[in-house]
Formats: sequence, structure tokens, C-alpha cells
Amino acid sequence: MAKNKKGFTIIEVVLVLAIAGLIFLMVFVAMPALQRQQRTIQRRNDLQRFAAQSIKYRAANGNRNPFRDVASVDTFIHEYIDIDCDEHSHDSHAASGEIHADFNHCGAGFTDPSGSAYGVNVRPALTGNVRDVVEIRGDVDNDIANRRILVFANAICGGSDMQLMVGDGPADTAFVYIQQGGATLCYDTH
Repeated sequence: MAKNKKGFTIIEVVLVLAIAGLIFLMVFVAMPALQRQQRTIQRRNDLQRFAAQSIKYRAANGNRNPFRDVASVDTFIHEYIDIDCDEHSHDSHAASGEIHADFNHCGAGFTDPSGSAYGVNVRPALTGNVRDVVEIRGDVDNDIANRRILVFANAICGGSDMQLMVGDGPADTAFVYIQQGGATLCYDTH
């Protein structure tokens, strides 16, 4: 008499569950990396848009720098980046030439992928011979915590992480975002 075999053996069930668990584990491990990559791409696109809008500002305002003082930074953000931003804090250091402007409650136009508004930190223009490599300095931890876009006049992207090169003039502007872990994103108007 022949036996009719219906159903699955225990080994078959365990094998299917093991394969399903392995697939789930691979997706679970890969997801954070994909999310980090997506945030990096969004930040790079934000820097590119920021640079394009600064060129547009210069064209509409007699080639004036949109980052020359706190008022011009505020105007640039509200008129060219995101009208909804509230300035949270700002200060200017005449001796160093730095300007800090942090924002709150911005719409999608000026918000980091983490959900917080970006800040802007205008650093002194780079000096030296054209294409000299210059290290990015300052309070990197504070820049990361406040999600600041660093603005360097007379600078272009180049070198490696945390390095810029001296540009041809003040119209060359580099926009830098330092990510957690020290990796930098850079986009320039050169």
C-alpha cells in the first residue's frame, strides 16, 4: 500500500523560517545605511540649491554678497530659501568676520533631513594663493549640533574632508556641511 505524503516535514518548515529570517536580517541591517545615504543625498541637494540661490541673489542685487552681514543673511534666507523661517539666534563677530544665524520652524525649504532647521555660519574669506589648500577650522561639534551650513567666500571645494582651496575671488563661495563623524559635503559656485 502506498503512503500519501501531505504537508511539510519539520526540516522543510525550519529551513523556510531560517531563509525568511536571514532575508529579514539583511533588510534590517541594510535599512540604516540606506537611510544615511538618503539623508546625505538630500543635504548635498540642499547645498546645491543654496549655492544656486546665492548666485541668483548676486544677480538680482548688483553682485553684492548675500552673506556680508546678519541682515543680508536673514534677507537671503527669507527671500531666496524659505519665507517661513524664524530666526532663533544670530550674532556677528567683527574681529573674526564670522556671522552665526540659526533658524527655527522653517518649512521644507530650509530643513535638514533630521527635521531641524539649518543654521548658517559665515566664516572669514579664505586668503592665500589661488588653489592653496586650507583646513576648515572652528567649533565643528557646535556646527554639527546646530546643523549649520558653513559659508566660505573666496573658496572652492577640493582636497579631502575638512579642506577647501583658495578661490579666484569673492564670487567663489564654498558651502560646507559637516556630518556626524566628520565627513563633509561641499558645493561651490565656481
